[in-house]
Amino acid sequence: SAAAHSYQQGIHWQQGSYQQRILFGSSILISKAFLSAAHSYLQGTLFSSAFYLAAAHSYQQGIFISSASKSAASYSYREGIILAAAFSSGAHFYQQRILFGSSAFLLAAHSIRQQRILISRAFIGSRDLISSAFFLAAAFLSARHSYQQRILICRALFSAAHFIWQQRIPISRAFLSA
Repeated sequence: SAAAHSYQQGIHWQQGSYQQRILFGSSILISKAFLSAAHSYLQGTLFSSAFYLAAAHSYQQGIFISSASKSAASYSYREGIILAAAFSSGAHFYQQRILFGSSAFLLAAHSIRQQRILISRAFIGSRDLISSAFFLAAAFLSARHSYQQRILICRALFSAAHFIWQQRIPISRAFLSA
């Protein structure tokens, strides 16, 4: 799959560590990799400056993460897709930086061919308030037809701590559909 190359400050990936960061401009679309059923071990995500989760029509085209929440989600996938940890720095996010956890690459296993992925939970945290402010999320993915065609993200619930009011980030609900 094609990945967009218009970066203002580049993308630095360090696998296996908690020091992966994406440097980007506030109005730039960061597209590192695309979710592809063919490339089941190299699936990526498209991040834009506002972070609404919106699914594209196929894994070949990817999942565009645009936003009103201004925070990066970390998902624990039970059935074959594992993204271990992702933390967004609330202060540094507005300075064009997002810190990702150790497994920033989505690893797909058999569930892609089973046309069903269950995302068990998502943790969104700020690096500054990493011990006190975490945002819980429950997201469920169910496939329509095949992953080569489209996915349907049924529900994404975000509940926020007092960090929302400190950062003025309204994260209430997000519904994602392909």
